Amino acid sequence: MERIVVGIDGSDPAAAALAWVVRLARLTGARIEAVTAAAEMPLAGPFAEWNLGEDAIELGLEAQKHTLDEVEHDDVELDSFIQQGQPAAVLLGAAKDADLLVIGTHGHGAIESALLGSIGRQVATHAVCPTMLVATDPGRLQRMVVGVDGSEEALHALRWAVDLARAVGATIEVVTAYHYTPVGMGSPWVPPVPMTTQHDMQAVAADVLDDAVERADAADVVVERTVAEGSAAMRLRDRAADADLLVVGSRGHGGFAGLLLGSVSRKCLVHPTAPVVVIPSH
Repeated sequence: MERIVVGIDGSDPAAAALAWVVRLARLTGARIEAVTAAAEMPLAGPFAEWNLGEDAIELGLEAQKHTLDEVEHDDVELDSFIQQGQPAAVLLGAAKDADLLVIGTHGHGAIESALLGSIGRQVATHAVCPTMLVATDPGRLQRMVVGVDGSEEALHALRWAVDLARAVGATIEVVTAYHYTPVGMGSPWVPPVPMTTQHDMQAVAADVLDDAVERADAADVVVERTVAEGSAAMRLRDRAADADLLVVGSRGHGGFAGLLLGSVSRKCLVHPTAPVVVIPSH
């Protein structure tokens, strides 16, 4: 990891995001670019327009200085700049060639409430680099949880997590979920199908997990393996409750029935139990 972009706007979540980035930079030697969008939306509603004038620039500079003053960063390489434009567009443009884009999940002002359904969703959906959404200050970076489902996208997410774990000395818990619903009784509309046992589904899920770990070349990283029955999003959030990072692919299949924003990854982001990294499919 060489270059990390972080959006800052003077809010507490922005300070938390910056604190995470500084911690990563100390562990990996990455260079930080702190970006503030000089834009404000003084009026709500469908006719609101972004104000890109001098007032927005002045407010953006004040917000940027406030966040930078909040977090000690003298021991890392950090450049800051401000750019006119809508926050999501500014952040996506700045992170075009970055290794990671980090934003707070409840921002305001220049980064205008980076909640899912707003800037957070736009950034996580359209970023060409991994995106981390942060809600709280970091305490450590020792344990990560990664969801896999047999898709190439999930494998890509696991490989990203393995590379980071190797760089910072963290452990990884790889989770595969399956949903067991007894079938075979049939109905007037659905013909009977052969009964699949829960043991069969658990075995298939375990094979999916083992294959992902083997293909991720994680031999030099401590990896725990968990096969869980139930909702993929719920199981991931449960396992990440005492983790430092949750990593998911932007889309997938199988147990994680479509890791799209709007499905499992979106659910993980809406009520995160840990900072969440979304790895783009490409």
